[in-house]
Amino acid sequence: MVAPRFGIDHYIDVLGIVDNQMESPDLDGSYAVGWYPIFGAPGVPGNAVFSAHETWAHLQGPFYLMYMAAIGDRIFIDMADGRRFTYEVISAARYTVDTIPMVDVLYPSTRGANEQWITLITCGGEIVYGANGFGDYIDRDIVAARRIS
Repeated sequence: MVAPRFGIDHYIDVLGIVDNQMESPDLDGSYAVGWYPIFGAPGVPGNAVFSAHETWAHLQGPFYLMYMAAIGDRIFIDMADGRRFTYEVISAARYTVDTIPMVDVLYPSTRGANEQWITLITCGGEIVYGANGFGDYIDRDIVAARRIS
């Protein structure tokens, strides 16, 4: 996945859903972008969902600058067979964890039947630190993009 405007040039790791929770790239949290094939794949109609850390172990994660995403920004998915899919950002929003419209994030009601979308999810905004020096974000940044080529 490549998105020059917000510093993404990272490899994609396949993740799943465990105990009703989306896994996150924990083995390589500083570099991996997670993809959830259960929701869809790049290059076919639907919504392919990706996530990555904003920060990991006090370092910048792959989606560190994703909060900068703006309508019209380009995101590229480079496939193993050499094809490159180009997506254009159509929405960027921040939600508190309690207010994320998860059904519409995963299955957007505004997506046309034959449109190809990707959705990127990361932590963002305010962080609450614990005694161990690590913290939990109380917000999530969500970016949706439509395939244009």
